[in-house]
Amino acid sequence: PNGGLSDARNAGIEITKGDYLSFVDSDDVIHNQMIDVLMHPLIENKELKMSACQSLNFNDGEEFDSNQEIKPIEIIDYKLFFAKSRWMTAWGKVYKSELFKEIRYPIGRIHEDEFVTYKLCYEAKKIAYSESRLLFYRQREGSIMNAMPVKGMTDRYDALKGQVDFFFERNEIGLYSMFLINFAHAYHYSRHQKHTVCKNLLCQWECDLSNYTLSPLSFKQKINFILCFRFPRLEKHICKYFRMIK
Repeated sequence: PNGGLSDARNAGIEITKGDYLSFVDSDDVIHNQMIDVLMHPLIENKELKMSACQSLNFNDGEEFDSNQEIKPIEIIDYKLFFAKSRWMTAWGKVYKSELFKEIRYPIGRIHEDEFVTYKLCYEAKKIAYSESRLLFYRQREGSIMNAMPVKGMTDRYDALKGQVDFFFERNEIGLYSMFLINFAHAYHYSRHQKHTVCKNLLCQWECDLSNYTLSPLSFKQKINFILCFRFPRLEKHICKYFRMIK
């Protein structure tokens, strides 16, 4: 029975017999070498538990360049991976099945992968990563993400808050800082959406951001968060300036 995206992923995890698995959403397209490229480092190094690539967005019905360059694989730790690829998607990756021994996707949630992928990365520790765009992510109006904007926003709030709490509890201060800033960016993005959002959610979101402790953060991390949360327009201009002089 169709129980939704999380239920489908979990059903696949339950019945898989292989040592590795990968998720491809039904409306996306993959490069014909994606699995080969991502499997190779896992076969070469049995200690690795995960590999990942980048993606290319395209609008439904438009042409896109599927002949993407295959870039070299590098082995990086989970902290650097989060810095390079902050979108916590399920797709665009190959996993050792053992990573899912205790982990499943939350039923009935939009952004279900944002509840899970960071935990898989943390468990994997080392990730084989390529900048190659080997998955093509179709953008369409009727997708789950676009059809249920308010629920999507509520679920994303829960997922992002879970990320911040996860790394704070494990004393991963650099990642706590990074995901706290992501949480603040998402808050301001949600405030400016065209559809009406429950005011209680935004009030709770702001309250959470105000109550997170900054004492473990370095001076630079504190300034980055304060700019992002309290002065987002100023942060935008500062970032633009540094990109120009760089």
